[in-house]
Amino acid sequence: MNTSELLHQGDQATPPPGHALLSVGLPTHFAFLAVMLCTCWLASNPNDLYVLLAVPAWALLGLYWFVRLIWYLTHRPRTTVSTLRSWCIGPVLFVLTIVLLFGHVPLRIRFEASRPAFERLVKDAHDGKPFNGPQWAGLYRVTSIVNNEDVTRSISILLDSHHGFQHVTQPKGQHFVFGYPLGEGWATYSHWPT
Repeated sequence: MNTSELLHQGDQATPPPGHALLSVGLPTHFAFLAVMLCTCWLASNPNDLYVLLAVPAWALLGLYWFVRLIWYLTHRPRTTVSTLRSWCIGPVLFVLTIVLLFGHVPLRIRFEASRPAFERLVKDAHDGKPFNGPQWAGLYRVTSIVNNEDVTRSISILLDSHHGFQHVTQPKGQHFVFGYPLGEGWATYSHWPT
């Protein structure tokens, strides 16, 4: 029996050398899913620093996927529909991640889950109660609260020295919003000292 007959016998045949590189499987799918979930978790913070980690991770994973695809296309004589579907999972997860990031979906979900705790902190700050922090408020670790009601008509909930959320306490009149609006007087807050 020659090699070509062995290759076309299906499950009974000995796989060709490098056969593990000829398909994309669960480990690659899990890698795409893990990078997607990590990117969404990092993007749920009110800063854009996630880009520093997400872009290189997606670039390396995309390069790995592309090299495997080229290897597959040059070494595999025929493809099946299920194989093509398997190769599409990574790019679909990448596109889904981009759509979620452009819609600020991770940030909105995490913020909405934390909103009741934030509103309690704003009420306490408005009433003049001291903040005993750092402490967890919802899904965020709050380091400080700045009451700016006299200047910007807002209360800032800071997650670090430069990023957090801002609540406009007096919506009538002129007020300042320093970041992405989240609705009902809330916005992200970013301030870089000069």
